[in-house]
Amino acid sequence: PHFLYNTLDTIRGLAIEREAMDVADIVATLSSMFKYSMDYAAYMVPLSDELEHLDSYLKIQALRFPKKFTFRRCMDCDPWDLHQIQTPKLVLQPIVENVFTHAFRKISQGGQICLRLQATDVDFQIIVSDNGAGMEDERVLALNRMFRSGVMGSDDPGDAQGSIALYNINSRIRMYCGDAYGLHIASTAGYGSEVTLTLPLPAREVGHEA
Repeated sequence: PHFLYNTLDTIRGLAIEREAMDVADIVATLSSMFKYSMDYAAYMVPLSDELEHLDSYLKIQALRFPKKFTFRRCMDCDPWDLHQIQTPKLVLQPIVENVFTHAFRKISQGGQICLRLQATDVDFQIIVSDNGAGMEDERVLALNRMFRSGVMGSDDPGDAQGSIALYNINSRIRMYCGDAYGLHIASTAGYGSEVTLTLPLPAREVGHEA
């Protein structure tokens, strides 16, 4: 990792010397993502850290595909929650990456991604929705069955790699937060998908007002 970080810093320095500030910016963003991904000391992180990592990923994707997608974030929660809620590390970016890999695979522009953060009476939900290819009912049912059971099934008719990524995210949420939490998918073929990630609410501090 140190060799990688030092090399990226060298590339960034060379880019700045040549006044290629866009290259320097993307290298700095990539370096930040590597450092976050390779820090194995923390299994649980504040949700705000996950959102920052996701922003870095989307920044790079926007540079790679300037017309492919737009991103919108909606908050139906107290901003205080984002710093108090603990989540397993690296759960948001892989979900959004699945959008690019699968939902937006056949489009060159017009993609829409919405991230909604909302606190309910019993939990906290992060909803990632898109207007991409969507999924057939059979695959949606198989994925949700896998999420509920916590067992990787052999009857999933969809992409195996995408299923494994979602299975791992769901398993880590259940491991660190409890079986009541995890992923759920709603999707319609040809119209898009919605992935809901459910986490425990943070413990409110005495005197804090929502």
